[in-house]
Amino acid sequence: REGAVAAVTLRDGSEVSGDVYALCTPFEVTRTWLDDSIYEADPELGNMHFLEAQPMAALHLTLRRELPELPREHVFLHGSHYALSFIDVQRFWNGLDGKAQLSFISSNYGPLNEVSEEGAKNMLLKEIAEYLPIAPDDDEHWQLNSNLEDPLFINTIGAWPNRPRSNSKIKNLYLAGDFVKNDI
Repeated sequence: REGAVAAVTLRDGSEVSGDVYALCTPFEVTRTWLDDSIYEADPELGNMHFLEAQPMAALHLTLRRELPELPREHVFLHGSHYALSFIDVQRFWNGLDGKAQLSFISSNYGPLNEVSEEGAKNMLLKEIAEYLPIAPDDDEHWQLNSNLEDPLFINTIGAWPNRPRSNSKIKNLYLAGDFVKNDI
C-alpha cells in the first residue's frame, strides 16, 4: 500500500504488520512469495527467476593411514571435472588417531545429481585418485552429503543484473541472502 508493505498474511490467514520487513530466505523461497502487488511495486524482483542454485556436495573420508605430505591449507584440484577442493581436518581436530580425515567439496556436483550415493562416491574417489595417492582400500569410512535438497546459490555468468538489491523499490522491504547484490 502506497509503495510499502502494509502487512503480511500468514498461511493460517492471520496478518502481521510492522514498520520494516526483511526477506531472509533462499531465493527459491523468496520468489514464491512474490505476487502481483510486489511485482507492480518492484518489477526487477521478477529477475530472480533467472537465478540458479546447484548442489555443492561434501564428501568426508577417513583413511586407514596418514598422508603426511598434504599441505595444511585448503587445496583446489586444478582441472577437476567435479571442481574438487579439500582440506585434511585431522591436523586441526584432536583425537583422530593420526588417520587422514579429508573433507572434500564438489562445486560441480550437477553431473552426479541422478547417480546413487554409492556411485557418486565412487566417481568422486576415482577423480581424487588422479590427484592424490589414495587407493580404494585406503578408505576406512566415508560420508557423502549431496545437498540435493538444499542447493546453494551459484554466481553464474550474467547473473549480476538479475540479482536484487538489498533495498528494494518497496520503501520498507529489504532482502538478505547470498543471492542479493553485494560487494563480495
